[in-house]
Amino acid sequence: MTFKSFDSYRKFDRAVRREFRYARTPEQEEFLKTVATTSRSRSITMEAGCVLWRAQLGYNWREEQQDGQSFEVQAAHPPARMKPLAEKASDGRANPKGITCLYLATEQETAVLEIRPLIGSYVSVAQFKVLKDLHLVDCSAVKIDNLLSLLKKNWALEETEKQVWSDINIAFSKPVERGDDSINYVPTQIIAEILKLSGFDGIAYKSSVSAQPG
Repeated sequence: MTFKSFDSYRKFDRAVRREFRYARTPEQEEFLKTVATTSRSRSITMEAGCVLWRAQLGYNWREEQQDGQSFEVQAAHPPARMKPLAEKASDGRANPKGITCLYLATEQETAVLEIRPLIGSYVSVAQFKVLKDLHLVDCSAVKIDNLLSLLKKNWALEETEKQVWSDINIAFSKPVERGDDSINYVPTQIIAEILKLSGFDGIAYKSSVSAQPG
């Protein structure tokens, strides 16, 4: 089973944002079924013990003692605050509002850059350790050049699949800007839920601010 055409994701993106979202068309159902089927060949394992990073804007206060006097100093958020809070879960690339999703990066710098801090902003950074092997789908394959995809006439099945998954990776990698319309997240939110139902623990994709996946 493979995708109908190299631009299958782009058609799906346009359809769920502008045509049908909750009542899916046969074309949308077929696309998502193909995503689930082809995801099996992109399965990877993140082994227990791997270290990942998360950053959040803001800071907390910590009490210090010096010369018998107490005073407060700025400190990072406590561990509980660095985890997703269900009551504050907003729309993201992989989750709709109200459903928590933990976004982590393989590099500390990537985690900080992903939250787009303004100059002078305070940022808290947390380190997470994977406690058990995780079953991930890897979207971070090298994409076919966009210009070539427009000029190409005959597509081999593996090329079509590679291009569609490349487009999926790009969609997950798009920078999150303040004030983004939540409708822009709908296509990837749907795909993330399909992959979750398929048994995956998470999704690995290339950040737009780093050469590394995640």
